[in-house]
Amino acid sequence: MLSATVLLIVFALTGRRLSRAEGAVFLLLYAAYTGYLALGAVA
Repeated sequence: MLSATVLLIVFALTGRRLSRAEGAVFLLLYAAYTGYLALGAVA
């Protein structure tokens, strides 16, 4: 979560708006984190 916050700050400083590519990065990180939590709940 800390790395996502740092990434968001860096992306926000590049123009105060997220581009489509930067949004895709966050979407992939969210999906990976959700999958990680789901797999941890099963184990």
